[in-house]
Amino acid sequence: MPRVELVRVVTLSALLSPLALVSACAVAPSATRSAPTGAEAVQEAALSAAQRTRAMQTLALSMADRWSNALSVARTSITKDSAAGSRGAAYMAVSNASGAALAIGTDADPGAAVLDLLTQASLQCAVLTSNARGSGIERADAERMLAQLTPARTDLWSMASREIDAQTLAELRLLIEAWAKAHPDETRVSNVRFADLASTAGGLGTKERERAGALLAAAAARASGDDAGQLFGARMLWYLSHYPTLLGSQAEATAARIADASERDARDGRASSAETLAKERVALGEILAAERKAIAAAATTERKAIAGSLGEERTALADALAKEREALADALAKQREAVFADVAREREAILEGVSKAVEASTAAAKGEREALSKWASEERTALADDLEARLVKVVDRAIMGAGIVAGALLVGLLILKFIPSRGSAPKP
Repeated sequence: MPRVELVRVVTLSALLSPLALVSACAVAPSATRSAPTGAEAVQEAALSAAQRTRAMQTLALSMADRWSNALSVARTSITKDSAAGSRGAAYMAVSNASGAALAIGTDADPGAAVLDLLTQASLQCAVLTSNARGSGIERADAERMLAQLTPARTDLWSMASREIDAQTLAELRLLIEAWAKAHPDETRVSNVRFADLASTAGGLGTKERERAGALLAAAAARASGDDAGQLFGARMLWYLSHYPTLLGSQAEATAARIADASERDARDGRASSAETLAKERVALGEILAAERKAIAAAATTERKAIAGSLGEERTALADALAKEREALADALAKQREAVFADVAREREAILEGVSKAVEASTAAAKGEREALSKWASEERTALADDLEARLVKVVDRAIMGAGIVAGALLVGLLILKFIPSRGSAPKP
């Protein structure tokens, strides 16, 4: 349908803008948690996947910006001098391509979005190059559009090389070219996605479909848990920033088609422009209702998927934390037992050392006491011998002195005895 992207823009604003704010608040970044010791490998793998998803989304949004800007410039390159039918067809092609770029940029899988943008750019340029008349665009208008879109397509492939290797990009080119060759009359390619190349309806061979499916699976970069909510909020903010531009493009394309219808009515005598506008309004209303239901269902499905992913993440995290808590408790218990055992051994060693020191001190004191007793005994014996010898000498001297005194007394007595006898003798 030519107005699918217009309806998608209108309904996304009404349905997803509040959801973006609610999701951004509901899955706000949680408090920093310490990495579980037993799950380092799993955490590193999850961190690497999350970083790749963020990088792929940044790349997808940058590519969508570049392609949208090129489409806007291509739309302005269509002059008022262009043929009425060609001008309206060109405006509608650019409008549908802009809506497709905006829808692809908000894809929950940024890896698939990158492949879809490459597919869109390549197929849009291929249609303008080989089948512009089939889409109602005059050759001059197609060349003016290609002057803006071809460099942008080259830039998109160059930007994709930041995250995708050269061999994979070469395979992507071949698959996209094969699809274009299989559908030479296709002019409305704004609804074509890379996943269509892997389906049986894509018109490719079995090997090509299998390879396309493998490349799509390899490029998949869906986030989970908190990252899913954060990336979803970022996509919605990006979408809302581009929403006014797309509305202007759709309004301009609608006005061009109305003007073309008026000219055709005047020329061919068909229904008036009012009747045509009424039909356009009815058709647009039907498309709008269908697209609103489809987008609402997609938004509900994505919200449920995010909620389920968050629940699984919480459950897995709770289980991991419980296991880590048990492991930590066991490690602490073992560590405590080891510390207590070391303390007990140290205490026994200290007590044994103190006991040996006491024994050695006691033995040394005993030896000192015995030596002191022996020395005192020897000193007493020597002192007694010396005292006895001195006493003997004193006694000997006393006895000798007494003998001398006794002899002297005896001599004195004898002298006294003889002296008076001589004095008393009568004189003649």
